[in-house]
Amino acid sequence: MNQIEIVEKTLGESLAPDLIYAIERSFPRRRLVELHHSYKEFTTAFRLPPKKNAELRPFINHAASEGLGLNALYLDPRFSPTSTRADSLIKHHLLYAHSVVLHDPLPYHLDFFEDEGAHHSDVNARKRLANYLAFLMNLRPLIEANVLLFADDHPYKLPWLERNRHWPPYKHLVASKFAGRTAASLRDLEGMLTTLVASELHEGQLDIYVEDVASLQHFAGAITLAPDQLRPHPQEIHVLDRLLKTDVPSISDLSLGDVVSIRKSEEAFDRWRRAMGRAISRIESFGGENLFDDARRVIHEEARGELAAAGADVRKVATIAKDQVKAFTITSLAALAVSEWHDPTSAIARAGMAGLLSAFWQFMRRGMSGAATSYTRHVALFEDAG
Repeated sequence: MNQIEIVEKTLGESLAPDLIYAIERSFPRRRLVELHHSYKEFTTAFRLPPKKNAELRPFINHAASEGLGLNALYLDPRFSPTSTRADSLIKHHLLYAHSVVLHDPLPYHLDFFEDEGAHHSDVNARKRLANYLAFLMNLRPLIEANVLLFADDHPYKLPWLERNRHWPPYKHLVASKFAGRTAASLRDLEGMLTTLVASELHEGQLDIYVEDVASLQHFAGAITLAPDQLRPHPQEIHVLDRLLKTDVPSISDLSLGDVVSIRKSEEAFDRWRRAMGRAISRIESFGGENLFDDARRVIHEEARGELAAAGADVRKVATIAKDQVKAFTITSLAALAVSEWHDPTSAIARAGMAGLLSAFWQFMRRGMSGAATSYTRHVALFEDAG
């Protein structure tokens, strides 16, 4: 059961705009008290689903959320759940990570509804809760596919550390605290501690996440003391870090369906990740100060190369594209032939272009697997760099 399912089961309604609107304004407080108690039971028993050892599943815990600006999701009642910033940040991570685990703030939203007595902060509490539930609703496809998961990093962190002060990784991390002099490094220190503890509870189903890849050097000694399944492969973290620093302005256009679909085929997603790894290696071979000036162009080239190597699906697309280009050319020539009476960029030419695009995407939907279509749309994120 996931977070959305426990909310719907307890409240007896689908997590939809009408319910979110009611929670913000008039939903009975006693029902929210019920949700508080049922969600507390849920988080106590919740364990992350297993992942394969080769999968990358970074834990963006509370400390890392602060660095990424995600804390607005549950601290600021003015946060707009329709904002694309949080969505884009998550999708950006998912360009390389198999899945992502976020710190779960819902227990703290629900703390304001521990009992049925009214509280002076009810208005803001309801607003924050409604905003966060809208955020979950918008990301439902990722949550249902176990691509986006949640784990609360607070209830067990401090008591566990109190009991395990002599645990070698803990001692080493604390000793390393002042090796990192930036705010990001200190957040990474807290994040590593949190992930080590959380992953023990979740039986090794989390990977360490670092906001600043330089922190891997600061805390390398401590990482080597961590359990095997928690030691991130340096190249994996390195590629993720570099991708996150590559500007992808069109990432908000990538649908959640495409993010999920490409993962339905291990081959398609492995192909995509190989292309990302090769692209980063090529970029870094350039050297110099302007390391990422050509990053999007190189990523596009590598991703398209993998797409071309995919075989029959792509050849089908090439064939249909040629046919449609011919049809579009004929339509355009017809428009030019009557240009004495019509502007060649008028409705005739526009209709030709619309027909080309429509036919192409219809074929993409019908003639290709969902994973192949999704791969193509991932590649399109970087097209304007070429």
